[in-house]
Amino acid sequence: MTAYSELYNRICGRKAWAISKQELAKLYSNKSITQIANEYSVSTASVWNALKRYNIAIRSKSSGLKISWKNRSKAPLSQGNWKGGHVSDGKGYVLIYQKNHPRTIKKGYVYEHVLNWEKAHNQPVPKGYIIHHLNGVRDDNCPENLALLPSKQAHSTWTIIQLLQKRIRELEPNTKEIVLLPCSKTLIGKRYYDREYVRVYAPDHPRGKHGYVFEHIINWEKANKKEAPLTSIIHHLNGIKDDNRPENLKMIPSRQEHTTWTIVNLQRQRIKEIELKQKESAIP
Repeated sequence: MTAYSELYNRICGRKAWAISKQELAKLYSNKSITQIANEYSVSTASVWNALKRYNIAIRSKSSGLKISWKNRSKAPLSQGNWKGGHVSDGKGYVLIYQKNHPRTIKKGYVYEHVLNWEKAHNQPVPKGYIIHHLNGVRDDNCPENLALLPSKQAHSTWTIIQLLQKRIRELEPNTKEIVLLPCSKTLIGKRYYDREYVRVYAPDHPRGKHGYVFEHIINWEKANKKEAPLTSIIHHLNGIKDDNRPENLKMIPSRQEHTTWTIVNLQRQRIKEIELKQKESAIP
């Protein structure tokens, strides 16, 4: 201890930190000054003075930072900001502390949606595959909201749209399964199937073909009380082309947007609406 620090402690009535040289040397071999101070509830100055008093060589600042970082990554439970192993990555995803997992991204953390999918399917996520949130909510990691995609490329193509359609059908138990009908027109009264779509007899409609119009166009126009623009298309959110309920129909301004993320976002919105209604109905 320096003469100045001895004089300061004597004036303030303070006593030097009572710790043996052997104990301090052992602590300082694998801990930083700050970590020792926090562990013993003393100031960093007290630790520094004790090291000087016992003539223990002081590490350089960079070496001290390495020791501090090494201990923090090994024992996160000792940190003051430890949140039970659940943290956010700042982009909406949840990370779980599981340092031995092969897909850790940093400091022993793994994405929760990866862990939940692997637990539900009892297998690791294959290399190159990604897990997608069907409803677009990145911290909704329940297994039924997670889907496996073979690549990031598939994540931005019709693969994701088909998965979203399947999820909507699962959430709507009264929705029938897709039935692939023959491509030839099948007349049933004043309605007939044109491929998988339904046409109804409406001879005065501007978008009619031989007096018949797609049923989903008519139903959308009735629900929205306006005529669908000729350049637009009406999309079936759940992928069932003869399910022409108004809540299953969304107008897309153009064919180009029909193959982009516009339709994906609409399907995610539909999933959220269904799930919210189910949660509200489950509340007594």
